[in-house]
Amino acid sequence: MESRKVLIELYAGIFLCTIAGLILGVVLGIICGGYAWWFIPGLIAGAFTACYQAYHIYRSLDRALGSDDGKKANNYMTLQSMLRYAISAAVLIVAVLICWQAFAGAAVGLAFLKFSGYMNPFVRRLMGHTEERKDFNQLMMENSEKSLSKEKNKKGASSDEEVNSDAEDEDDEFEYTFKPIGMKDYKDE
Repeated sequence: MESRKVLIELYAGIFLCTIAGLILGVVLGIICGGYAWWFIPGLIAGAFTACYQAYHIYRSLDRALGSDDGKKANNYMTLQSMLRYAISAAVLIVAVLICWQAFAGAAVGLAFLKFSGYMNPFVRRLMGHTEERKDFNQLMMENSEKSLSKEKNKKGASSDEEVNSDAEDEDDEFEYTFKPIGMKDYKDE
């Protein structure tokens, strides 16, 4: 469900960028006139392509993460990435065949996916999603701090019962932390 929220936030960011780009396109059209108006259709085509790419990334990651075979998932993600690049190239080629202003608009529209990612904290606050997300590094730091504090408690404990209860809690903690593939689970053997 969290990934669906992120996708909606990306769409909202692309929409905000498109509004700003349309204002820029109208200003360019008024100042320069002529073919400068082609910037707006190129921008809209690029923005729609950026929305499709965001959805495609979401769907591709969902399928790849659901796969049991890592090699097939890696090949699938590579193929899907190449497909997104081909779609972007097709949009840009069609736009450059129309005129260079349409090409500029399409290129800016395609970049809105990246801009939307950078604007995500602002969009999240704007949409009222106030919960704080923790990234992988924060979670690893919290787990290591908990482990260090348990080690200090274990060294300072005077009775064997406290040491055993800490060891049981420590075993439970490592059930939920990241383990590299192929790493053996070493418990008291």
